[in-house]
Amino acid sequence: MSQDEYIQTDNSQTNSLMDWNKVIKINEKDISFQKYKFDSLTASQFWAYCMGHMLNDLSAACWFNYLLFYLKRIMHVDFGSYAMLSGQIADALATPLVGYYSDRTNTSIGKRIPWYIGGYVVIIFSFLPVWNGNLIFDWMSLRNNNLVQVSYQNQRKTIYYTVFSAIFNFGWASLQISHMCLVPSLTCSRYKRDKLNSIRNTFQFIAVLIVYVTALIFFQLVNSKNGTDSEQAFQYLSLICVAIGTATSVFFIIQINEPKLTSDCTKYARILLKILKESKENKIQNNYSIIFKKMKINKHIIYDYFNQAQLNYNI
Repeated sequence: MSQDEYIQTDNSQTNSLMDWNKVIKINEKDISFQKYKFDSLTASQFWAYCMGHMLNDLSAACWFNYLLFYLKRIMHVDFGSYAMLSGQIADALATPLVGYYSDRTNTSIGKRIPWYIGGYVVIIFSFLPVWNGNLIFDWMSLRNNNLVQVSYQNQRKTIYYTVFSAIFNFGWASLQISHMCLVPSLTCSRYKRDKLNSIRNTFQFIAVLIVYVTALIFFQLVNSKNGTDSEQAFQYLSLICVAIGTATSVFFIIQINEPKLTSDCTKYARILLKILKESKENKIQNNYSIIFKKMKINKHIIYDYFNQAQLNYNI
């Protein structure tokens, strides 16, 4: 049988196969339209999340670099290491508790945002008193040696810093865990999740750099003016960190609509799951799509591919 006769006798098969190809193209068009839609994050929301952890980064840079020096050299606390230890114990206890209870929190503003806001408030009202202790001690008369003994002063100062350190680290853990747990709820794209975390780490580096540069400036200006190490430099440093951290946290809270973003992410995840299932079920159709791509190169070999497909899939 000649090639022309073969083509004429199989016109019905060709027409049905071409109709099938149209269906395949429609399905591929739908998939290509939806496969890049993993979330409803806008550019401002994306950057709001990336900057939402800067309050923690700024305060942590101050905490681990200058706290012990500040307590021992400036505030003359004999047992300043107790403050650092109590903070680490509080952080170790708070981290799993915040993760556990935030999973079981359901509010009109989401599961994580309430814990984020709570952590932000706790940090503000515990971080500043640590670096502005003399203002509190003046009010409590802890700096007047005529009223209390020096040993009693040290005990009360140690208790003061130990308590506030524990409170601060509880707020720090609350903000950190709630912020990091948001990533899987914002997008179902692994690439975008990695990008969110990478840029967040970049802002962490920026926060540490801000603390170092600001500390250098204030230590040079204030200490050179007073001629000695002064608590004013640490007070200014803490205020700058809180101001920048507050701006980024407020921007985060305003921009991140957790219920909507979570709902959209879940919706797109279901769509993608459906597409993956359909793609697996339409394995034969995908092979016929390849057939027609080959046909554009040489239309005379279409029937060879068609017959081979019949043998492979027992059509």
